[in-house]
Amino acid sequence: MPFPATRTARIAYFFLTEACRPVLPHEFGDACAFLCSAQAGFITGQNLPLDGGSCPGTF
Repeated sequence: MPFPATRTARIAYFFLTEACRPVLPHEFGDACAFLCSAQAGFITGQNLPLDGGSCPGTF
């Protein structure tokens, strides 16, 4: 079992993301609500990473 990350390590990780902070619970909920809404009716088969920009895109 891996050791839990220290508070310092978690804070350092957040500064590696473009947003410089973790995703907030309401932001995750907003993304889920959007995907379940009629406005997202044409979105199919996609991954929506909520990582604050830590994974670089392909463009």
